[in-house]
Order: sequence, then structure tokens, then C-alpha cells
Amino acid sequence: MSGPPGLSDRDSQARILQQGESDVAALPVAQHDADPDRFDTVIEANQDAHGAAGHWGVPTMLFEEEPLFGQDRFSHLVWRLEQKGLENRA
Repeated sequence: MSGPPGLSDRDSQARILQQGESDVAALPVAQHDADPDRFDTVIEANQDAHGAAGHWGVPTMLFEEEPLFGQDRFSHLVWRLEQKGLENRA
């Protein structure tokens, strides 16, 4: 893991989160450490499904059989969702 000095190791991150009264055990990295086989299985299944659908790259989104590739397509995805009735909850 890389990052600023003092923030890139798990112990430092845990101390910072605890100062903010966050639940360290709820973090994905802590959950992975508790059951790495389950996470590896989920990741592998996602990768297999991704490949079977003919998708590549990150991020990849599919909306009603319309593939959207790349972070610059999030606004397009939101636009398509709004066409189908998505409303802002804020």
C-alpha cells in the first residue's frame, strides 16, 4: 500500500479511524483479513462474469445492455438512469 508517510500502514490507519470513532472491523481490509478465501472467491467470480460479458477495463458499467467504459461515462450512466426515473433523494 502506498501513501503519505505514516498513513500507508494498517496500524496508522487503524489509529486514525479509532480517533474518529470508526469501526475498524467493518473496513473491507479487516473483513478480508478475517476471511480471505471468501473475498478471493467473490473477486474471482466477478472477474469471470466480467470476462464472460466481454467487458474489460475499469470502471465498466452496463445499463440495459449498453456498455459504458471509463470514469468519464458516469455522467452518461446517471443520465440514462434519470431517463428511467431515477430521482435525487437529497
